Amino acid sequence: MSKSSAQRSTSAGIARFLKSVTIFADLEAGERTHIGALLSQVDLRRGEWLFKQGDPGETLYIVQSGTCAITVNLADGQELDI
Repeated sequence: MSKSSAQRSTSAGIARFLKSVTIFADLEAGERTHIGALLSQVDLRRGEWLFKQGDPGETLYIVQSGTCAITVNLADGQELDI
């Protein structure tokens, strides 16, 4: 499979996934495909960080499978799971 074919296949798969995400479900298929081409998949192992407190927060993450936890650092140095 050529690189462009692989990219189309990946963005088409992401577009199918986006149909199951409420905020994207009402978009036309072509719109979801266009958005899918702009996204990339991130695979993490249990315990890996997706982002850390203080990161710019410029990215939208959509959890396709699994779970995530949010922990913030408090002023006294303790961590709080929220």
